[in-house]
Amino acid sequence: MNKYLIYIFVLVIVFNINPTVSSANPDGVKVMVTANKLNVRDQPSTDAKVIGSLKKGSITYVLADFEGGEWALIRYNKKEGFISQKYIKTVKQDWQIYSNDRYNFSIKYPSNWTTGFPPTNGDGIKLFGKKPKLTMSLWGNNYNQDNIDEFYFWYNYKPGKYYGGSKEIKVIKLNNGIKSKVYLEKGKTKTHIHMLSIKNKVEYHVDTTVPNSYVKKTLSILATLRINE
Repeated sequence: MNKYLIYIFVLVIVFNINPTVSSANPDGVKVMVTANKLNVRDQPSTDAKVIGSLKKGSITYVLADFEGGEWALIRYNKKEGFISQKYIKTVKQDWQIYSNDRYNFSIKYPSNWTTGFPPTNGDGIKLFGKKPKLTMSLWGNNYNQDNIDEFYFWYNYKPGKYYGGSKEIKVIKLNNGIKSKVYLEKGKTKTHIHMLSIKNKVEYHVDTTVPNSYVKKTLSILATLRINE
């Protein structure tokens, strides 16, 4: 085929589909189906093949808008599909997303939390919880074995740095399946938590101190950390 015809063909496809990213959230914008039955199609068109359907009240996530906002791209049965935006409505998000471009990671956090000013080097962020009141620091940095050895020495051999309490190591599975160690030091009323993940010669850290009653919830938040390849 003539290379110019190929070029024109590609332009036609691109401008007809016309995608617009809906959200910085990796999971997209949360929506609910309002029709009794909403077809999921393989292309943003009523003439496209139906690959499934969603019942009224179903929750899904819009990854991008197509055709001027008439169609929405979603994930359906581990594949991509399209639904009409006439029959969906936005649902209030329970979570917000922080994404870090420098070290290519993201994490979900409760929607009522706030963020601090990001550092000028772009390595991370501080999150502030209200109920309970807490500060969670997240950052990435280039792998440094001396720093890792110092951290392990502190945790394994030094007396309790924060509360002189008991120590425990948990292993949790992150958003994209990577296993990470979480180091806990529990006192009478509060627990210091530090998660350390190492991937692609980068250290990923999360550090916080929370009431003992909030440890389980905190671990569920840490599990939403996503380290992109």
